[in-house]
Amino acid sequence: MIKKKLIIFLITIFLISAFAESYDVKGIEEMDYVIAIGIDKSSSDPEEYSITFQIAKPNDKESGKTTSETVTINCPAFDIGLSAINSSNDKLLNLTHCSAIIISEELAKDGLEPIIFNMENNVELRPTCHLLISKEKSESFIKAIGNSPSFSSDIYNDIIKSSLTTGYETQTLLYNFYSDMRYNIKEPIAIYVGNTETKAEPIGIAVFKKDKLVGFIAGTEVICHNILSNNLQNASLLIPNPYDQTKFFTADISLSHKTKISSEIKNDIPQITCDFYIKARISSSQTTNDDYTSKTENEKISNSIEKYLTTSIYSYLLKTSKDFNSDIIGFEGTVRKKFLTMDEYKEKVDWNKQYNNAEFKVIPHIDIDSSYLFQRH
Repeated sequence: MIKKKLIIFLITIFLISAFAESYDVKGIEEMDYVIAIGIDKSSSDPEEYSITFQIAKPNDKESGKTTSETVTINCPAFDIGLSAINSSNDKLLNLTHCSAIIISEELAKDGLEPIIFNMENNVELRPTCHLLISKEKSESFIKAIGNSPSFSSDIYNDIIKSSLTTGYETQTLLYNFYSDMRYNIKEPIAIYVGNTETKAEPIGIAVFKKDKLVGFIAGTEVICHNILSNNLQNASLLIPNPYDQTKFFTADISLSHKTKISSEIKNDIPQITCDFYIKARISSSQTTNDDYTSKTENEKISNSIEKYLTTSIYSYLLKTSKDFNSDIIGFEGTVRKKFLTMDEYKEKVDWNKQYNNAEFKVIPHIDIDSSYLFQRH
């Protein structure tokens, strides 16, 4: 009997405690939901950062569209700025729906380790946030997004998804950047973006060495990166026409097999071989009298695509190794596998110095989908 009363008493205490704590929980109407965070250098000493929070607002009654507003604060660290805004506003900023973190090029050149570590430790901020590097200040990029006629609370995801399908972008997330920066799997990258007053869009990939921005790649270079990193979905390329070098045909390409990479060290120089496998469809041509139906003509088309992609990939590899000295593919991992221990590897290989002198061999494997070839009528 005493045991039964004790159990009832404990249950009662638990329920009272649970309902009492619920009064401190903030409801939806007491929160502002952040959809993007911008980080710039502060122009106000001694504060190091200028942080902009883009907040989604309810649908406008007249237009029915979702709008946004921005709040900017100068602060020495991300969490301090967030706390300062929350302590002065009626509503708390909620970061659980944040889909993009935009950092200015100016700040990225100085190094992002402190700010990335600080943001990675925030329990509300999702590790799957997209990480973007803005050519201009991130605040102006966010405002251009907010002024877009097609603005929605999911606009960042929409912009990045549409870019991925063209092959001219690749996905870069907060936790990927943190992992690459922290554990030396490969050098970090981020989406490089630019804007005018009314338009903001991805323009390439920002390349890092450790936590510092060292350069950019764009256009076909991004497609080459996606081929070597096995991230290419689809892409369309203008290829010089074998019948008339002043004109082009359009090839829609995708990966037919995963790219194979092998590496070894000879005389302290990395020797890296890349076998890539492409399936191509010819979708259009600037010439009208082409006949691609025979085996010979098929080979001419295949050779044109092979030459274009091989040259482009080789150029991409030289740029990232010689100009940037940044292994953003992760070739180092294929070399590490050849050593029994990390101590042995570190004793015999100094990748940071040796990669700059790497030599590459690029081997194409092109499969033309003949059912899509143009025929002479």
